[in-house]
Amino acid sequence: MASATVVLLGYLFVIGVVPTWIAPGRRDLSVAALLGYNVGVAYWGALIWTAVAFSIIWLSEFRRPSAVARPPDVATASGRIRWNETAAVFVLAVLAHWPPFLVRYGPYAEEGYLLSTLSRMQHGQAPFVDFEFIYGPLMIASADVWMRVFGFSMEAYYWLYALLQGAFYAVLAAALQRAVPRFPHRLGAFVILALFTADGLLGLNWFG
Repeated sequence: MASATVVLLGYLFVIGVVPTWIAPGRRDLSVAALLGYNVGVAYWGALIWTAVAFSIIWLSEFRRPSAVARPPDVATASGRIRWNETAAVFVLAVLAHWPPFLVRYGPYAEEGYLLSTLSRMQHGQAPFVDFEFIYGPLMIASADVWMRVFGFSMEAYYWLYALLQGAFYAVLAAALQRAVPRFPHRLGAFVILALFTADGLLGLNWFG
């Protein structure tokens, strides 16, 4: 609990306080920059603090004394990734966001804004410099690389989105396999988490 509190307070500090101490660059184009908030410092601060937070949590877990031994059946069943189950989750997640189907009626919601942004980047404009982009640079930069490799189209965007959704739920399934050895309990936990993380807006900004 103490480690979690330190991590949370650290995020509030590096994201909410530190970016107001360093003036944004003159080329920063956003409402936040006009208000004196340095978005670049905020992203770098969040990245660095995430690495520090993982170290804090890992050290706290490493130093914690081992608990009472678990029953043999649980001890032997946990900690093993079931690749067939993980692959099945990946395939089902991709099929649930099947690009050839989505492209027939799209765009639906948030992907329209992202496609507009990616179109401007295809024509040489840069987010945060030539126009304001309200989300993080890594999200749109990685999508731009994808579009330049596979071509700019709505279907290419949906393929990126579907594969990311598949990877996300596959990682979630693998994590649950290590933590919840019994399949009925694991399935219930997965369904609950899937309901909370499902994205009906089809935007990378709502991913996960």
